[in-house]
Amino acid sequence: MVVRQLAEKEGTNVEFAEFQGLVDALLAEHASKGYPPEIRILDEVRADDADIEAVETQLGARLPEKYKQVLTTYGGGMFGFVDLLPVRSPKDGESDVLTENTGEFAVAGFVQVAPVGSGDMWGFAVHDGVCAEAVSMWFHDTGEIQFESGDFLEFMATRGVRAR
Repeated sequence: MVVRQLAEKEGTNVEFAEFQGLVDALLAEHASKGYPPEIRILDEVRADDADIEAVETQLGARLPEKYKQVLTTYGGGMFGFVDLLPVRSPKDGESDVLTENTGEFAVAGFVQVAPVGSGDMWGFAVHDGVCAEAVSMWFHDTGEIQFESGDFLEFMATRGVRAR
């Protein structure tokens, strides 16, 4: 599927191989600009299956498969143009999925996975202990949850990789 077509099709279920191609293109474009090594486009704070299982248990919610696949393959942190929360913070005091979804930061029926920068968060609505495949946005000032994208890879392709 052509990158432009992928980004323009609302509700497209992106397959992982397509997504990998988009990430490879993003990394190649970044490398072609000759940035020094400390200027990265991916933070790559990877999670393993045990990390994800522990977070799912603590949150009482099963995370979407495509989201888990991204976390184990690429990791959290900066991911192109999205700040994807890592499953577990690599440093004390930094945000991660668990800290953003427990205690005073918890939003009932919603798992937050990426801050927007305004206090709002992208994440997944939770029904009966299972996260929806669709990505939604939680608005901190109203508490409203609004649909954003049909699945996590579509969201990351259009928002993180900006395949247009």
